[in-house]
Amino acid sequence: MTGTLNRSLASENGNPRREAGALRITENSGVCETTEGVYTASGYVDIADDKSIWFWYFAARNNPETAPLALWFNGGPGSSSMVGLFQELGPCSIKNDSSDVELNPWSWNTNANLLFIDQPVGAGFSYGTTEVGDAQEAAVDMWTFMQMFLGNDTFSDLANRSLAIWTESYGGHYGPAFATHWLDQNDAIANGTVDGIPLNLEILAIGDGFTDPLNQHSGYIEYTISNPYYQLVDNGTIANVSISWTGPGGCRDQIEACYDDGSNEVCSKGQEFCNANVVDPLHGNWDGYY
Repeated sequence: MTGTLNRSLASENGNPRREAGALRITENSGVCETTEGVYTASGYVDIADDKSIWFWYFAARNNPETAPLALWFNGGPGSSSMVGLFQELGPCSIKNDSSDVELNPWSWNTNANLLFIDQPVGAGFSYGTTEVGDAQEAAVDMWTFMQMFLGNDTFSDLANRSLAIWTESYGGHYGPAFATHWLDQNDAIANGTVDGIPLNLEILAIGDGFTDPLNQHSGYIEYTISNPYYQLVDNGTIANVSISWTGPGGCRDQIEACYDDGSNEVCSKGQEFCNANVVDPLHGNWDGYY
């Protein structure tokens, strides 16, 4: 599947032009990655007439012609992968006073071609029809994205490289779903039932994956009280959070109801309650990502 390359983000009637299969990119913007000679590209893959996925690609600083391709997905669900880019592993980091960015000498693109992707539609800079309801549906869109990305002449030389999925947090759901669907699609291509580019997926890596909230939420409370450093919040906050966790209709009860019912409404309500009354208060004045 070969998309068209449009190096302009031109718009028509105030709206960016979209045609399924198109890549709309800006190359070598000079933003973030300032290492001389390192290729960068950012923009959109239009996976459908009404779905545009934002990406930011950084070629490896060393041996980009042979380096593996690493994909980075933040979790959420709904978190932009620009968080990972600017705060965790990308070629630049936001300065403490937020005035500018500075080069990150330890960026993962030192030895890997690195691709940050905002997904699903509605997360970060990705826009369009927001119809993805679970990780399995997100995996289908990301397969389409990768087919169009690697099918384009600009990036086609990456198709045979070792491919890695790196993710965190709610990526504990995304990562396994993506890997499973992609490997199933590879089998279908091999069997001749699907046309496409096989993805040379060799690595699935999940950091601090959110996979089992019933056990993990209680662990947040335990870690806040007892960890190798110091208690993270005051005793009053811990007492209130403990009530929110164990009390009737509290976080634990709502998670169990989600496990039993499984409906989006019940699970979404439980997540909102647990985030507001358990997870967020335990962050205190600290950055919740670290």
